[in-house]
Amino acid sequence: MWEKIKGFISKYFLVIAIIGGALPISAAIYVYYDHFHKQLGLGYSGSQSDWGTFGDFVGGITNPIYAFFAFVGVSFTLLLQRDQNEMLRQHKKQDEVQGMIQNVSDALHAALFDAKVKLETTSDREAHSVFLYLRAISDVSLRAEIEPDGPDAMVYRDELATVLGKISYDLTFVQEQLELMTSCLRLYASFGGSQEIIDIYKTKYRQAAFMIYQIEYLHLEDVKEFFEVDSIKQSVLRALIKKDGLESA
Repeated sequence: MWEKIKGFISKYFLVIAIIGGALPISAAIYVYYDHFHKQLGLGYSGSQSDWGTFGDFVGGITNPIYAFFAFVGVSFTLLLQRDQNEMLRQHKKQDEVQGMIQNVSDALHAALFDAKVKLETTSDREAHSVFLYLRAISDVSLRAEIEPDGPDAMVYRDELATVLGKISYDLTFVQEQLELMTSCLRLYASFGGSQEIIDIYKTKYRQAAFMIYQIEYLHLEDVKEFFEVDSIKQSVLRALIKKDGLESA
């Protein structure tokens, strides 16, 4: 309610000031005119003393009113300045947190999507990103979950151990960065940050958070809840069951 009133006054301040300034004088003149001219039937006086008395009357009524208006105006201006300073402070904090979010995002993007060349064996020279490794093993884990006795379930643990041997350090780093990203985005939201920006970052890393959780490498409940990995899992499971005609055990 206060925000609406403040916005209305700020928008129409000049009009309100002119009307507010004219009303007391108009009211005083009308009262004086009504009493002496209409009720007593007196005409307009040519005496300077009468006009001096009239001026004292108008001034005596309007001066306290204008003094009160001035006090209200100064108080309102101070409130506006306080709100503007608070807004500037919030924007400064938003900018600082946005810088942190961008740094974390750059680190996450490099760790997840930059191609890595593995040279452990001569047959392992193809460049893969951590995200591709994750997607491959996560798909297998979901199929093994749907069909515990199926062929995927038989090889899942061996494949998981192999993949984790290649990217376990990267996954630890990504998990830490996801936790930092979660904290930064929540801090950004507390400073009144744009929900659209928050949703962009959540969407960008939601699938990665889900896949790390699916291979039992993400143990941070706040990250899991923030990126809504459970809802993603249900959607992916339904899609796999529909695509392959599998039945959940």
